[in-house]
Amino acid sequence: MLRVANLKTLHLDPGETAIYVGRGRAPAGMEHAQLGNPFRVGAAYAPGEAAAAYLHWLRERCRRDTPQRRMILHLARRLNAGERLVVCCWCSPRPCHAHHIAAAIQGYATKLREKQCP
Repeated sequence: MLRVANLKTLHLDPGETAIYVGRGRAPAGMEHAQLGNPFRVGAAYAPGEAAAAYLHWLRERCRRDTPQRRMILHLARRLNAGERLVVCCWCSPRPCHAHHIAAAIQGYATKLREKQCP
């Protein structure tokens, strides 16, 4: 099971593991995936634009061996092992890079199950 949650309203069900994907330090007791969005909402990017820029950025990094690809694969393996992951950021349910991260984890989990990915 994999879902995206907002840290302001986060409620974990028993057995769920919260994975922080925002910028900066992870909240106490939460794993930090180091997948924060380098594209800040503000003068340069509207919320949807920052998330779209992140999608392109993440796709580029997942095409080769990078820390981001390795983390996505690590989380995909955990998902396939039955771990219940909650990808957490501050933006959701507004347009958020965490939705792209969750989709990448799910996609790699499927490829790993089908033996199409190392």
